[in-house]
Amino acid sequence: MNSALEYRDLDPNKDWEFFHKGDEIPAGTLPEIRPLAENSAIALWNAHVCSLPSGRHPMLVSDDSWLAALVSAGDSIDWLSEWTTPQVDAFTQWLRSKLQWAADDRVIFTHDRSCSVETSWLVFHTHWRNFVFDDEGPFLWRLDRPEVVQFMPNGRAYIGVRKVG
Repeated sequence: MNSALEYRDLDPNKDWEFFHKGDEIPAGTLPEIRPLAENSAIALWNAHVCSLPSGRHPMLVSDDSWLAALVSAGDSIDWLSEWTTPQVDAFTQWLRSKLQWAADDRVIFTHDRSCSVETSWLVFHTHWRNFVFDDEGPFLWRLDRPEVVQFMPNGRAYIGVRKVG
């Protein structure tokens, strides 16, 4: 994705959601989930989301940020009911219809200023439930594309755009 990004090893204790009993990600897929080193996550956040110290979490960014604007302007769908009902795939179909990304495109799932994970679009939309254990505004995005999907505590996922470049 970006040669300047640094990564850390996937840790079963720190990254427990990817090893969660009953919804384990296959061992062969785990190497495709790459947590960013904290310094790289912070650098991305400061450059692309919010450089204010008070805006360290999606729920704390200013109301005039592109991230805050997603909820008021974006298309949305209920993700929470499907998160608890794995056999339904309407959410995955919605994601794939809204985001015309290739299976191997690199995506970033960001929890907060210091915690982001890079993976492929295929791994994310196949295993999205593992990424969304935290529902306080984490978001899926790409550095080179404007589309963003944010997961909110009300059970809605909002899709919108951000300025790129």
